This record gives sequence, structure tokens and C-alpha cells, in this order.
Amino acid sequence: MKDIVHIEAVIDIVSFGNYRLKIKVRTDRENRDIVVSRDRIKSFKEWLEKVG
Repeated sequence: MKDIVHIEAVIDIVSFGNYRLKIKVRTDRENRDIVVSRDRIKSFKEWLEKVG
């Protein structure tokens, strides 16, 4: 499953388990966690550098 996240919705990014990241995201209804798998971390970090 893929999620589309606006950079301003990201509350926090923490290491999670075996080379994964947990992204804490604020939504209109609730805060939720999204886990980025280790095979997608590189592209996630590249996106983060572009928008950050």
C-alpha cells in the first residue's frame, strides 16, 4: 500500500526495527504511523531532501 503525504503533515521520523523508518503523520482526523520498508528508504530520503 502506498500513502501520499504532504511534507507539512510529517510530525516525526524514527528508526523502526530492522532498517525501517516509522513516519508519524498528522491527518485531519487523527495522527497515524506509516512504516517505510528498507527497500524504499533510499527513495524516501531523496524525496525528503528535495522538499525539505
